[in-house]
Amino acid sequence: MGLDDENLLEKMASYMKHRGNITNTFIDKDISLATVSYDEHSQIYYDGRIIIAMDQDIYAVEDNEIEDSSSVYSYLKTAILNNDLGAIKNLRGSFSLFLAEIDGRVKRAILARDIYGTRSLYYLKFDNALFFASEMKCFSAIDDLKLVLNTKALNFYLTYGFSPTRETIIKNVYKLLPAEIIEYRDGTLKSTIYRSPKISEEREDLEYWARETFTILLQSTKMLLPVGEKILGIALSGGLDSSLIAALIRRVDKERKILSFSLDYGVADETELNAATEVAEFLNLEHNIVRIDPEQVVKDLEKLQWIYDEPMIKFTFIPTYYIFKNPEKHVKTIFTGDGGDELFIGYRRDYWEDPMPIKVFTKLPTSMKENLLKLGKIPVEALADITGSKIFSLASEFFTRDSASHKEWQHRIASRVFQGYFSEEELPKLLKLYNSSFNVTYEIVKMLNSSKSNNNVEKISHAMIMSKLPDDLLRLEKATAVTAVKARSPFLDPLMTNFALSIPVRLRYYNGITKALIRHVIKRNDLLPAKIANTRSKIGLTVPLHYWLSRTCMRDYVDNLLESSDLSFLDLKYLKKIWPPKTYTKALKAWSIVALLLWFKTFPRISKPNS
Repeated sequence: MGLDDENLLEKMASYMKHRGNITNTFIDKDISLATVSYDEHSQIYYDGRIIIAMDQDIYAVEDNEIEDSSSVYSYLKTAILNNDLGAIKNLRGSFSLFLAEIDGRVKRAILARDIYGTRSLYYLKFDNALFFASEMKCFSAIDDLKLVLNTKALNFYLTYGFSPTRETIIKNVYKLLPAEIIEYRDGTLKSTIYRSPKISEEREDLEYWARETFTILLQSTKMLLPVGEKILGIALSGGLDSSLIAALIRRVDKERKILSFSLDYGVADETELNAATEVAEFLNLEHNIVRIDPEQVVKDLEKLQWIYDEPMIKFTFIPTYYIFKNPEKHVKTIFTGDGGDELFIGYRRDYWEDPMPIKVFTKLPTSMKENLLKLGKIPVEALADITGSKIFSLASEFFTRDSASHKEWQHRIASRVFQGYFSEEELPKLLKLYNSSFNVTYEIVKMLNSSKSNNNVEKISHAMIMSKLPDDLLRLEKATAVTAVKARSPFLDPLMTNFALSIPVRLRYYNGITKALIRHVIKRNDLLPAKIANTRSKIGLTVPLHYWLSRTCMRDYVDNLLESSDLSFLDLKYLKKIWPPKTYTKALKAWSIVALLLWFKTFPRISKPNS
């Protein structure tokens, strides 16, 4: 907005050609707009006064199912004409959207994302114009724009895996937050967050909540079933969430053919493949194994980085692409179990509360804690390097993190749970261009404390819902954009989300048992084999990263990448401590560096500030 430049618009759109071969454009005075899609129905709506463009999979407005986007356009047109932007919160599904009111010129324009931010949307103010796009790479088309690495956000990427704030890896390029509406008028941006996690209720009636949870889950699942599709897909990890969704689909639709897709890495690594096979047999699903080998991954890495736009530090992007790429010729919609962990308190127990040794440790006198940290660091790190043990590897992290023994639980959680790659304490040793003005741990603590709940577990859940989950869901958006396969999860339906957050935390997480209520619902309704319902471990969508980086062709790829890349912003002595990786945690750190270098290679216009 602010210029009509057909050549620039065409160039920006060309950077998203992996999203489809149909490009629609609109150019009029001070606005230039394009959509890129495989879907011929993804048109730009314009009636002479209102213009709307969406990247979306909206299946209902409030409780009314929709069959095509025309009713959504009509709904949004009415909302902007009535100045009722809060109506956007009634859209059920995933979306990012642009709409504007035009009267000779753009009077005002609106950018918005759904409650989880499952569709990306970035913006940039430059040279008296506002640019916006589903992918940051589009801004590379602006010849006069200098793209510079954002060192403040880099702290987040290397610790957290991404930036949960508006700031991105590129300086002055911002993203809309989940559930955010930005109004642009007369060169000024005004932001509104239209949704925040609600606080759970006090009523602790297990049977009531189990009965209602099952009812709402069935309603949401039924609402999400696509009309007219004879075959459905389910990404079946073998974990509790995806297995439950598969069982719910089978419960509400006994006739349609359901194909399940599970990953196999071909090595003796931790997977839930056997459990997935058992679930598929129990539910009479046609089970498909998607085999991934590192040679294929290495061939695809640079293509994947182009598709995923931001640095692929969260390596779950890789398996997600293949699980959607494999069935694209067979199904149009794949269901997932995304959201179950955050809403119903899943993952590992230490995500929600400190392990007992840490609880005891934090009560010791400060001087004693400091001495124990110093004494414990060397032997535990040595044991981790020698044995390669995941337990010793994780334990060694404890001895290197200042926040690990902090007296306030928020700081311990901010370090242990929300810094899964490098710890913040390592960044000054690793980065020559370290930005010391920005404290990652402090920002995460602020996020935890922003929850209105008085329950620590619920505070963590709210932080995950508003930060970790939205970023994790972007792996689905990028995969669906390039394969044209829709992704849907009943857990993410607003009806289900709002209900789940009202359930007392003490029923969702009971006596240290994660997903306690969900397990009860499964057993109560005989949805899955008891063995699946009772499984306590959480493996999730992972890859044998340590094995890949140390014993396959990916090791050679990384060696070549390190040799050919500009490493002047890194301390090479510190880099040698993690490459090649001897332990699980060092593999995570090594991958984050690899992902960053791969991103620089894929987008060479990004410059680094002087170290």
